[in-house]
Amino acid sequence: MTHTTAPTPDTVAPAGAPVVVLEEAWKLAPGAGQLAAATTALVALALLAHAQLLSGLKAAGLTGTPPPNSALITKLIGDLTSNWLWLVGTGVGLVLVLLGGMLAFGSRSAPDVLFRVIAGIGIILVVIPSALA
Repeated sequence: MTHTTAPTPDTVAPAGAPVVVLEEAWKLAPGAGQLAAATTALVALALLAHAQLLSGLKAAGLTGTPPPNSALITKLIGDLTSNWLWLVGTGVGLVLVLLGGMLAFGSRSAPDVLFRVIAGIGIILVVIPSALA
């Protein structure tokens, strides 16, 4: 293994290119030291606040283990999420039947309601999942 000397600005930059030495870089960015100190202080403050929140939760008796009957809630949420297609399909079907009745009996607001329902379904099926992804 050979040891080489540290590169100098002459060996790193091509001939004629402007070279900024590290000592001169601090002169180009006034206040960079203050920004670094403020960022360090902000990160330290956030870590301290996080530790305080965790100790407050532990003092309240939260240990990180689920309560005794949490399996029932987990099963309920699992059943609802597995049946979401039927729930949404039933709701949309009822709304479309209602709108069909409104259109058949000559309601003036039926087209407006129809376009609002279509827009709502589009938001639910396209915008919300893409925002959550």
